[in-house]
Amino acid sequence: MNSKIDFVVVNTQRPSYSHTKSRWYGKASPDKKFRLVFSFYSPDGNQIAMPIASMSAYLKRDFPWVDVILEPILIASDAARYTPENYADSISELRPDLIAFSVMSPHWYPMEPYFARLKEMLPELPICIGGYQAMLSQEQTIENPNVDFICVGDGEYAIGNLVQFLRGSKEGPVDGMWEKLADGEIYKTDAHQIGDLTALPFPDYDIFAKDGDFTGVGTSVFGPKEKLILPVMTGRGCPYRCTYCCNTPLLEGWKSKKEFLRKYDPLEMVNELIRLRDRYNVEYFEFWDELFLSNLKFVNAFFEIYKEKIRLPFSINSRVEVMNERFCNSAAEAGCHTIWFGIESGDEKYRTTMLGRKMTNQQIIDAADNCKKAGINRLTFNIVGMPLETAENMRNTLELNRRVAPEFFFFFPYIPLRGTPLYQRAEAENLLITKVKKNLHYLSAANDRQFTLNLKERPDLLTEAQYAEICREMLLFQESNNRLSFVDPVRQDGGSDSVSDTEKRVPDSVAPATDIATTSLVEFADQTCETELLDLFRATFGHEMSAELWRWKYRNYYPQGTLLRWQGSPVAFYGGMPRNVQLFGTPATAVQIGDVMVHPKVRSTLARKGPFFRVAANFLERFVGHGKEFPIAFGFPSARAFRLGEHLGLYEKVGEIMRVSWPALHARPSVKVSLRRLSLDQGEIVDRLWQEMAEALPDQIVGVRDWAYLQYRYLKHPTQSYQLYLAATRWGGVPLGVLVVRVHDDAVELLDIVSAPKHIHILVHYLRKLAWNLEKPSTYAWITEQHASLLAGGDGDISPTGITIPHNHWTPGISASELKNRWWLMGGDTDFR
Repeated sequence: MNSKIDFVVVNTQRPSYSHTKSRWYGKASPDKKFRLVFSFYSPDGNQIAMPIASMSAYLKRDFPWVDVILEPILIASDAARYTPENYADSISELRPDLIAFSVMSPHWYPMEPYFARLKEMLPELPICIGGYQAMLSQEQTIENPNVDFICVGDGEYAIGNLVQFLRGSKEGPVDGMWEKLADGEIYKTDAHQIGDLTALPFPDYDIFAKDGDFTGVGTSVFGPKEKLILPVMTGRGCPYRCTYCCNTPLLEGWKSKKEFLRKYDPLEMVNELIRLRDRYNVEYFEFWDELFLSNLKFVNAFFEIYKEKIRLPFSINSRVEVMNERFCNSAAEAGCHTIWFGIESGDEKYRTTMLGRKMTNQQIIDAADNCKKAGINRLTFNIVGMPLETAENMRNTLELNRRVAPEFFFFFPYIPLRGTPLYQRAEAENLLITKVKKNLHYLSAANDRQFTLNLKERPDLLTEAQYAEICREMLLFQESNNRLSFVDPVRQDGGSDSVSDTEKRVPDSVAPATDIATTSLVEFADQTCETELLDLFRATFGHEMSAELWRWKYRNYYPQGTLLRWQGSPVAFYGGMPRNVQLFGTPATAVQIGDVMVHPKVRSTLARKGPFFRVAANFLERFVGHGKEFPIAFGFPSARAFRLGEHLGLYEKVGEIMRVSWPALHARPSVKVSLRRLSLDQGEIVDRLWQEMAEALPDQIVGVRDWAYLQYRYLKHPTQSYQLYLAATRWGGVPLGVLVVRVHDDAVELLDIVSAPKHIHILVHYLRKLAWNLEKPSTYAWITEQHASLLAGGDGDISPTGITIPHNHWTPGISASELKNRWWLMGGDTDFR
């Protein structure tokens, strides 16, 4: 093996170094194993860090006296467990001699509390920071009072130097590191630049495995969940100078640029992949190279050997400029399942002048089409909220992605990375937010559905409101479009299962609900889905709904709701039925939520990545709120269902349904009011009564109760029988109101009233007499809480039903405070009574 000096560029012209100024030289005992803890911050579920894998392999090979321990901060798996306090406690129990963090720049601010807590609890533990944060923002990183060393370049040899320095077996300074001395002075050495990867061992994956395998380890953020995926790298470096990318300042600072693009030997790389495949039962490789195609000679040779020796599906990161038909076909033949490529902005001029990306929109479309024709999935990266970006630029990005229709559309907020040309442009334009430390993360905006600019607002170009609105449109496109999954080839063995039969079957053992929700496509249901949805209804609720009743409820309205499939079969549905209402005296159309269903086999996860959330959020974002088809939504969820929606941030409470009950009244003859069955020729009377009711409730939300509604809702119901009565004065025949009742075995239920509120007490009096005549001991009704006293009068008993009236909290619209206790709803307003 060649000596290190052949591969690392260092500067020998630097000031003298004195060990007496160091707090850390020789602090670790040379008589016992050196305990090094590696860590990184993961807010997105990924549990692999390739720089740590490479450093671990190097240390294990050349420094057997170092005990390498991995203790990452896995926020996505258990945020409570990984608080700064709890994390510091866990590190204390390990008794390390050094803790080294690999930090991405967006994670710097959320990680600072961890450094502070560690230093407070373990003041004698040196803290070292590496990764892009330390490489691009050296001064910011070393200025943190809790940081002792930073690694400003490639880390393998530098970490080896540091462990020897701490043990006292190698004198300082620590090449490849900056050290904060006891007097606060910073001693700087040059960044290591390793030009020959063959001098290093292949990365160590055992450090990430659990009990020798990767079951339960998050190895991929974007890849299909059906396979065991392992991320790998065939080299380092990227030749392009995109203005937003951290590789650009690294390339500019590289002393020997011909060695910046580094690749392993193709045959040695394939042999290593074979070892990994057999060692961990890998089913899919995900190549994490900055640019897999940085060396086409390597790629062509690699594809030929990979195709012959491995034949596992894989994904790569590419550029549209090289994705011609020949390349795509070659990649597909080798087993390429997905190509990731950056669009970044759909506006050609902005993309060229601001981002340094000089491909045309037609090149993007052609490259995507070439992939599709070759049978390769497409994953596009897109950035929003960039310096000097306009609302039109953002919309162009969305429209170009609509045209491409990638199997996975991914967009993320622009995060200013120090040292990059685009950061410098933002700084020159006075766009940087310097006083607010934000928890910046590429996935958090879409995951949390909270969209705020990471730069100062430029209202003449793009307002905060426009940015949030377009981001929500992108999120809706993402959730309705994304469908990336791994599907095995269709059976060709003449088996008895047809493709359609297999697709319609929900398997006895299905993938985790979060995997189903994040890899399946949300679609809009129509009449063609009826049979499938009735099957889902039976599986969900344990009883049948007739096709006739389903059609009556949805009236052939399209869409009937949002639908999530798994392996071809519906596993979640969120239904919506339009309802004409008087909204504070103005005609409007609300949507009534009903038939919310999640198949029992995928109910295990009712979180924001679960099937229920996907269909619910998608429906609300598409249809409900300001500028949408329905200004408001309502429904009648149980207490448990409402709590779930409230917990997920979908619903707010605006009211409750109460049960009012009365004993029957002895039916003595009345000389004042008659109560007779409503006849079909009295529709005009009903319409007049409805108008009186609407005018008497100008500050309420009341479902329309005209003759057309009463006929469809009650007289044409396919499975239930209702009785409609008209109350009128005996002298003069003045109509007072209409009662809609349903006769049960033990009571008469009042479903609906069409009447001015001032006549309610009279109608209830004769309702109770009706119950007596029908030989029922009591009568009861459901009504919203604020109207329960009016309906009860002095004799009614009021009790809760446990049913809450929800309001859409998810999308911008009328506030919950405006709607609180404003609904007039009764049992007849439900879709199930």
